[in-house]
Parts: sequence; C-alpha cells; structure tokens
Amino acid sequence: MTLSVVICWLIKYPDTIDGEITINSTNTPVRLVATTNGQMTLLAKPSQSVQKGEIIAVIKNPAELNDILTIKKDLANVKIQSLDRLSSRFPIRRDLVLGDIEFKYVAFLSSYNDFENFRNNNLFDRQVEDSEALIEEQNRSLSQKYEVKKTRTDAYINSLGELQGQGTLLNKKIISKSQYEQVRANHLRNQENVDRIKDEIISTQIQVKDLNNKIGQVELQKQQKDSELKVQLLATYKELISNIATWEQRYTIIAPIDGQLEFLQFWENDQFVNAGQELFSVVSNTSKNVLKGEVFIPAIGLGKVKTGQNALIYLNDYPSNEYGNIEGIVSNLSNISSTSRTAQGTVAYLNMADISLKYPKELITDHDNKIPFKPSMKGRISIITEDKRLLQRMFESIRTLTKKH
Repeated sequence: MTLSVVICWLIKYPDTIDGEITINSTNTPVRLVATTNGQMTLLAKPSQSVQKGEIIAVIKNPAELNDILTIKKDLANVKIQSLDRLSSRFPIRRDLVLGDIEFKYVAFLSSYNDFENFRNNNLFDRQVEDSEALIEEQNRSLSQKYEVKKTRTDAYINSLGELQGQGTLLNKKIISKSQYEQVRANHLRNQENVDRIKDEIISTQIQVKDLNNKIGQVELQKQQKDSELKVQLLATYKELISNIATWEQRYTIIAPIDGQLEFLQFWENDQFVNAGQELFSVVSNTSKNVLKGEVFIPAIGLGKVKTGQNALIYLNDYPSNEYGNIEGIVSNLSNISSTSRTAQGTVAYLNMADISLKYPKELITDHDNKIPFKPSMKGRISIITEDKRLLQRMFESIRTLTKKH
C-alpha cells in the first residue's frame, strides 16, 4: 500500500488546456499569388535563396521577358529625369516583342527623338546667332555714320557762317546776287546731307531694335518649344514606366524580400495557374528572425491559462514518440475572443495566445532532435495550467464525489 502511494506521488499528471498551434517566424513568410491565368515558366528552384526584386516566375503573355528587361535597363541608363543633360543616347532597338507595351514604347521613342533632335539641331540658337551677327554689323555701321554725321554737321555749321557773311556783303553791294546764291546752294546741300545721315542713323537704330526684339521672340519660342517637348517626353516616359510596372505586376512573380523561396505545391514548367492562386512563399533569412507559436484556446477553461506557463508542442508531421516534443512558454494572452464554427456546425469561442519557444532560433525537441523549420507548421499543444501529481488527482476526484453525495 505504501509503495502504491509513493508511486502515485512520483507520477506527474498535470492539468492542461489543449489546442491547435501554428508555428511561424517573427518575419512572417510572404505568400506570392498569381494575378492572371496562364502557363507559368519557372525561373527559380525550391529552397533557393532569392533577393528582393528577383523574378521567380513569369506567366506566358504576348511580350518577351528579356525584351522588357532590356527596355527597363535602357530607361535606367538614360535617366530621363535629368533633362538638361541626357546621360546617354537612348538606343533604338529593332525586333523587340513587347506585347501590350509596344504602343507606349513607340510613343516614348517618338518623343525622345523629337526632344533630342530639337536639342541637337539648335535651330533657335542659330537664329539668335544670326541676329546677333547682324546687330554687331549694324552697330559698326552706326559708329561710321556717327562719324559722317559729325563731319557733315561741321560742314553745315561752316557753310552757315559763310552764308551769313555773304549776306552782309550782299547787303553792302560788295558781292553780286549770283555769288550769294552759290554760297546759299552749298549751305542747303550741307543741310540735306546732315538730315540724310540723321535719317540713316534712325533707320539703323530701328533695325537694331527690331533685331533685339526678334532675339527675345526666338528665345521665348525656344523656351516654349523646349518646355513642350520636355512635358511630352516626361509624359510618355512615365506612361511607359507605368505600363512596364503593370505588366510586371500582372505577369511576373517577384521576390518582395531577401530570403528563401518555398514552393507551396509541386510546380512544373508550363503548368497552368489561375488568378488568385497561391504559388510560392519567401521566408526572410535575417539573423533577427525568431520562431514563435500562435494557439487558439477554447473559452472553456481559459481562466486557468496565464502567461509564464509551460507548454508542450507536438508537431503533426513529426510523431512525438519518435522525435519528441518542443517546449514553450505562454508569452502573451489575448483578452478578446473570436468565433469559429466547428465541424458539427456549432460556434466555438476562442482566444489567441502567443507561445515563445525554448529555443527561439530553431526547433529542438526534448529528444535533442533538430527539426527543419517550414512556414506555418501545424501541431497540437498542451498548456500546463497546474503541475499536479497522480496522487493529488485521485484525492481531488474523491473530494468531488464526496461533495456530490
């Protein structure tokens, strides 16, 4: 009898709350979904390391992937955003298969060629240079005419003085009328010469002013044309970039983060996929990655569950009698219940709890077996709410029966 009591005391028989658990990493795997129907060409293998932006697969479409990537590279090299100085000439490529993007690509090439021809031809600049050359020539002519004007003005002043002196002599009957008229005619010619050079100077000044106005108009036209072509080029550039992004989103599967690629089912080249179908997941391989479990606990008995309690995890794919179980601790308990419909059609109330693993970086069982982690690993969990012994259980059962009677 005493031996039986000792054995009952030594045997542990704890109170537990059981539930279903899902083990994931703190960096939740990113699931990649097909956005259109079609045959899929694989460009990566299961468990392969991938980098952010790497193309994992492409769904067949009217465009060729390599041609699209070539255009993207060309656009990146030209750097259209810096229009004051294009970094390099955009290459004109023939026989590209671009599918739906073809029209936008041709529109961009046309805008690009118009802009480049405008910059290289320098039509407006040559008009300005021609006008400036004419202004310089007219200014030299003006300088010469100012010298002529000075000479003619001096001659006019001298002839005026002579005419006045001859008038006095005429009044005194010292010279004849014909002599006076000769001096007067010479003075009038000098006056006409001064008036003529003044008109020529004014005409030349007007021409210089007109040429300056023309330069202003040409520079304004150049600015307007430059702005018009810039707007057109940027618009077609952005439309092309947008269409390429839309094409990539529709037909390519791209790694959103650095990590390890996992196939969500067995895929083969040219296998047909449907829009909305989950294809792959990418698991981050950062060193900060920590494994944790999420468990939904039935509302019945929830009051027994507290943070800090130990838990035993039994993975569905790894029988516990062969691999052992994984130890964990309740690290967080939600106070909000959610509902779930059971197989029998009844509504169950559940609360979620977070489970921290004993070894947060890898899955190690109590048998020292290392289990490779896969996203969303399923299993059962027993949360130990009270660490009792078999003997305590027996006495509690007797006490409960006594109270009922």
